[in-house]
Amino acid sequence: VMISNVPDEYKSKYAHNTSIRFLSKISQEELRHHYRTSHLFLATYHMDTFGFVILEAFSYGIPCIATDQFAIQEIVTDGARGRIVHNSVSRFGSDFLPIGSAIFNEVHPMFQVLQHPEVEYLDRLRNAIVPFLNARASLDTMGDNAYYEVSQGKFSAASRQRIMQELYQRILSAYQNLHHYDY
Repeated sequence: VMISNVPDEYKSKYAHNTSIRFLSKISQEELRHHYRTSHLFLATYHMDTFGFVILEAFSYGIPCIATDQFAIQEIVTDGARGRIVHNSVSRFGSDFLPIGSAIFNEVHPMFQVLQHPEVEYLDRLRNAIVPFLNARASLDTMGDNAYYEVSQGKFSAASRQRIMQELYQRILSAYQNLHHYDY
């Protein structure tokens, strides 16, 4: 199941394959249903820098296969909460700055590359996915790790609150030290 804005040409191309479903603009309840019935989440980013949707999938205990884009590697952690696949195409350079303009239309130079990915990239994706086809225990373990990370670990609300509280206390202390007057 692919939930995205998929061009009609791809919907038509795969219409005969009943194993593939394309959905867009679904309700929150439908989205929750798809998360609850999924075993693996694919996030093949070329432009995103953080991947909140991965954390959303983790909240349902779903491991993720994702590309090595920005913070995605830190979120997924190869082998612990899913797999990381090397992305041979990125809109960002090694300095993490955008290369060229945003991809909004078919005339962008990167559009054709994204529309027709390299065979090596597709092989890397396949090699990351195939081992999970008959490895329910691995999926469950990685899914448990993923859920832990958003419920109690680094990406949990409690962790964010603790970090923010420490940050605010350091800022307040520095401010008070700057404005300390002896009377």
